[in-house]
Amino acid sequence: MSDANKATVKRFVEELFVKGNLDVLDELVADDYVDHTPPPDLPPGKAGLEQLATMFRNAFPDLAISEEDVIAEGDKVVMRQVTTGTHQGDFWASPPPARRWRCTRSTSSGSPTARSWSIGVWRTTWA
Repeated sequence: MSDANKATVKRFVEELFVKGNLDVLDELVADDYVDHTPPPDLPPGKAGLEQLATMFRNAFPDLAISEEDVIAEGDKVVMRQVTTGTHQGDFWASPPPARRWRCTRSTSSGSPTARSWSIGVWRTTWA
């Protein structure tokens, strides 16, 4: 089960954020999805997740996410990832500086895409 959950979370990140494929929301995300550390000013549940993915794709059209570590046990998955992209569109009302962005963060999912938590501080650098 752990390997299947890891594959689901990896596919979720790849399809939704890297490719911008919103069609996978209904397939991969539970109807009662809860983000326990939601970004500001977004609605709860799938609607907020859809807006977040759209905002990232619009702001960083060359967005890439590399998995540094993926650990699973039972129905829980933790992923440490590095996200990079060129800030080319508005991002939380911040105009684009057209600079490269790099962020390291960890996320935790349960069941495997029914709940999520962002863990720790996002470490962000600009090039």
